[in-house]
Amino acid sequence: MRLRLLCICSWNHPSSELRDALRAHHLEAAIARVDIEPALRAALARGAYSAVIYVRGLTGLGLDVVQTRMLLLAMTMPLVVVDTLAEAGERLAAMFAP
Repeated sequence: MRLRLLCICSWNHPSSELRDALRAHHLEAAIARVDIEPALRAALARGAYSAVIYVRGLTGLGLDVVQTRMLLLAMTMPLVVVDTLAEAGERLAAMFAP
């Protein structure tokens, strides 16, 4: 299964942890990454994602900002809040694995 993910995380943190965890569960993903509010607004305006991933401590963007933006745009995709990208991979696998 191919997912379309929005990852709210610093650009200098490698996404390989997430990709590796997803591949271990036979999932592939197109990942868009944002770390500032204007980029978040633009990414959410582009349409729906399979899920939005918020990684605590790896962004200066507050969780409340993400939640508010999603509510304002009536986005209904899951918001997955985690401490590491590897944890995000595990949580997404539980949600989307065949």
